[in-house]
Amino acid sequence: VNVMSALFAVGLFFTAVEDVVGINKSSIMLVMAAVMWTFLAVGYHPNTSKAGANELHEELNRGLQDVGAVILFLLPAMGVVESIDHFDGFAVVTMAIRRAMRNKKERLMPIMCIFTFFLSSVIDNLTATIVAVKILRNVVGKAEDEEFRKTCGGLVVIAANAGGAFSPIGDVTTTMLWIQMKITAPSTVRWLFLPSFVAGVLPLLGFMWQLRESPESPEKKTHRLAVTQDERGRSSSTDGDKGKEKDSSPEEDDEGLHERFPDDHVQVTKMKVLALVIGIICILIVPALKIGTGLPPYLGMLLGLGLMWLFTDMLPFEALSQQHPEDQHDGPPRGGVVAALKKVDLTGLLFFTGVLLAVG
Repeated sequence: VNVMSALFAVGLFFTAVEDVVGINKSSIMLVMAAVMWTFLAVGYHPNTSKAGANELHEELNRGLQDVGAVILFLLPAMGVVESIDHFDGFAVVTMAIRRAMRNKKERLMPIMCIFTFFLSSVIDNLTATIVAVKILRNVVGKAEDEEFRKTCGGLVVIAANAGGAFSPIGDVTTTMLWIQMKITAPSTVRWLFLPSFVAGVLPLLGFMWQLRESPESPEKKTHRLAVTQDERGRSSSTDGDKGKEKDSSPEEDDEGLHERFPDDHVQVTKMKVLALVIGIICILIVPALKIGTGLPPYLGMLLGLGLMWLFTDMLPFEALSQQHPEDQHDGPPRGGVVAALKKVDLTGLLFFTGVLLAVG
């Protein structure tokens, strides 16, 4: 027991200093899990004791069943979300967020945090974080907003973890407990929604209060950008243009924010909306099957991925994601869900595999 605890502590230490040592945390966790199970196997003496071999096989089967159920749930879930993104289904969400912002920077943080909070309750918090970061990159795309985007990203991670805590399919831990029938969906939502909401909203409120108390709040920064652009326009304009500037409308004062948060006029087509709707329905199949038939969640999610794959192959979807040169090959093109699955974060899944095997 002492050796196992020491190995786990060493693995956690190297995971924490991943950026310093330059070793990926997934490799550390996989090695640590395998070494810990090796020490456990040696303790059972499977080569000399039949009873020890049986106990070891029971432990391995139980651990494989628990870990496999979680991984088989996360993999198709991430595949469905990546498929929605591949067919540009999140363009609908991006357009809605831009319209809700009304070119006001301070509105982006609460919108993204609330959106991510509820999104992570429908899909797992890891996938919800990936989706939210992709949307942030579309909304805040310029280099001068890099620091602001990082701040929003940090708040989004907090909101995703808080939102996943009150849902049976929102977090790895709650998913494992739900699969093992140790918790029920109604009681989990009823008892954990309010604490989760407070945990997700408090950091947001604190940071927004800090922004308003800072020497240059978003409102002041917006005004400064508008004034600077007005002064530049006046200095370079003719006498006739000066008369027009006096009659400028309030919308023109927001040109600074239009440049910082440009509306690229993203075209939302019926197929993009359909891709988003199909993806959401495929995800909602999971709790419906679990509650209605008692099937484990990973079977429902595998069914959802299969349906997403089937419909996108049958219907005339067009993949709008950028094609990379390395994707070119001889023969027929490989698009759709096949291309989307290539973008699934396998390193994250392997990291969770190592952690779950080590803990199990």
